[in-house]
This record gives sequence, C-alpha cells and structure tokens, in this order.
Amino acid sequence: MADDQELVKQLQRRLGNWAPDDEDKHGMFGGKQCKYNGQGQVVELALGGLNLVQVPSEVWQFPALQYLDLNGNQLRTLPAEIGRLSTLQMLFLHRNQLSTLPAEVGNLSSLEVLWLHDNQLSTLPGEIGRLSALQHLNLNNNQLSTLPGEIGRLSALQSLYLGGNQLSTLPGEIGRLSALKTLGLRDNPLQTPPPEIITQGIPAILAYLRTLRPIKIFYCYAHEDKNLRDRIDSHLGVLKRLGHVVGWYDREIQAGTEWEREIEEHLSTASIILLLVSADFVNSDYCYGVEMKRALELHHTGQTRVLPILLRPVDWRDAPFATLQMLPTGAKPITTWNNQDEALDDVARGIRDVVNSLRSQKS
Repeated sequence: MADDQELVKQLQRRLGNWAPDDEDKHGMFGGKQCKYNGQGQVVELALGGLNLVQVPSEVWQFPALQYLDLNGNQLRTLPAEIGRLSTLQMLFLHRNQLSTLPAEVGNLSSLEVLWLHDNQLSTLPGEIGRLSALQHLNLNNNQLSTLPGEIGRLSALQSLYLGGNQLSTLPGEIGRLSALKTLGLRDNPLQTPPPEIITQGIPAILAYLRTLRPIKIFYCYAHEDKNLRDRIDSHLGVLKRLGHVVGWYDREIQAGTEWEREIEEHLSTASIILLLVSADFVNSDYCYGVEMKRALELHHTGQTRVLPILLRPVDWRDAPFATLQMLPTGAKPITTWNNQDEALDDVARGIRDVVNSLRSQKS
C-alpha cells in the first residue's frame, strides 16, 4: 500500500487544479489544504469547491485522517468506503447534492462534527445512531420529512440543526438527548411538538418528546420458546396500538448486520427486558451467560426494568434473577395453567403495570 505522501501526489495528479500546500480558501479553519502529523501521516485534507462528482479513491486510504472537507462540490452519493475512516473527527459535506448516505457512515466511531446542510437528503440511515462521539450535527436545508428513531442514541450530541426541511413531527427518541444545548427547528411545518411547547425552549421540547416515545421491550428468550414469545407479544396488542410500547427481538435483525452488536444496542436501550425462563433458556450460553447477565447489570444500575416470566417448569430458585418479582402471579409456569390465555393475560397485566409506572415517571 502506498504511503500517505505518495497518495497525496497521486491525488494532486488526479485533480490537477489542487495543490496540497495551497491555502484552503473554501474550508472552515484555513491553513494548508493538506496537513501531516509527526509520523508523516495525513490528518487534515481539504477538497472543497473543486466541483467533484465523486470522491477520489485515495481519500479512503489515509488511516490517520481526522479532518475531511468536501464542501461545495457536486457529490450525489458517497461510497461505502467512507466507513474505513475510523479516526475521522470532523466531516464537512455541506453544499453538495447528496440525497442519501451509506449505512457505513455509522462506522465513523470517532466523528464529533458532521455538517450536511444544503444538500438534498430525504432520508437518513438508522446507522447514524451509532455515532457515539458525535457532538454537532447540521442538517439544515435538506428535504427530510422524517428522522430515524436511532437519532436518539446520539448521547454526546450538543447541537442539532434541522431548519429548512419538511418535518411535521420530531421522533420521541430525541427526548433522550440529554446533552443537547442547541436545537434549530426554523422553517419546518412542525405539528409535533406544538408551537406552544417549542416557544418554551429545549428543556420543554425534550420533556414533551419523552412522553411520546414508546417504551422499548426487549425479549430475551431461547428460540425453542418462539411460539410462547409470540403469544406474549400478541397479548400486548393494546399497549402497542396505543403507541405505549414497541417490542424488539432478534427477528428484527437485518441481513448483513453484525448481530451481536445489534442485540447489544437494543438491549442497552430497552426500558423493559423480559427474561422468558425455561429449561432451554437456562441451558443457552448466550441467553443465560450474555443477555441475562447484561440485563441484570442494567437493572441494578436503574437503567432498565427486568421482568422474569416463567414459561415452563424449571428449577430457577438459585438463579441470579430469583430475587426479582416473577410473572405470572405466584411464579406458576404458563404451560401449567388450565387456560393459558389466562396466564398470558396475567403476564400482560404485570407488564402493563410496569409500563404505566415508567410512563408516569417520564411525564
């Protein structure tokens, strides 16, 4: 693989009208268009205002790149290779013609600043929620009519600019952005939150959105118990239709995703975790040794509520969850009830009580 200085020479030959030592006239902070660290690695690269219709392939080969400016070009798409820039901290893509972003943008784990304003974005990938270090996100003047709920995972986000889009509703998940200090909403046909809430400022907006966000229920179960899991989920139908809860289990994983990371993300963001207890559950190394252990950690720190549900007879009395309140009532396994629908109704009532308790805390 070519070293960084050779790659810069290739880039200069490709572009013709770009020189690494020239002053950056189109960028955010000035200085040279290409900067190196003490090890001779490129850490800053400015390619703004060059009328690029695609990003030169050399860009994705700089392993230490921290700052990348591509503003003011004619980019319509970005390749998946953008996900290789794991050290990138600042990415400027404003004033292009982007209509979508690749899912691989979620791999930019060090990214702190992302400017996407003045493009043609109509959607955002859910993977944007994986940008755990992101502090500033500018989406002004695009064509967004919805935002993915995953945006609520951006726990470090301090500023979010959404002006000049087509948003009528903000997702309730934005209410989780506790670090948010700046929220730009101008020139949107917003109905939710209503104007009287927006005029009260960010704390009021976030509090309002938290009341809208459905409570996520995570199912921790052995695949042998799939049918009983489906029946429990069916008995939560009214809560789901009211928008009070949303269920998640591993069937929701999309093909091609890293399933363990996907499960951990949903487990860590669930408000309620249901342990569907059976002999198969106890004998599953992943259910018992990984998911249950993590669930109890979250429970003991107050980040979630864990509810064990006894599906079938099994010796559970010395298990780590044995001190928690078991469902159904009296810890009688669902399959031993004369009428299993009564057992499932009993379980649903117990879950409803916890949901109502959590909803009252949010309001």
